[in-house]
Amino acid sequence: MRDKVSIRRILPSEYSLTEDIMYEGIYYPDPVNPYPKDVIYLPQVRIYWDNGGELCPEQASVYQRQLYVR
Repeated sequence: MRDKVSIRRILPSEYSLTEDIMYEGIYYPDPVNPYPKDVIYLPQVRIYWDNGGELCPEQASVYQRQLYVR
């Protein structure tokens, strides 16, 4: 098996996934009691994924991994 890894800009068709990705990327000190989903709307978090209601595509990148099986 070989992996091919690339980093690319997020595509407009993927913008709708941004909120879910941000939520999944948050560290929970207590995994049994995760934060509520609306934690991503706190100003200290929202600045990383939102620009006044618009995604910041110039700052968004996607890690893409392709697995090749021989």
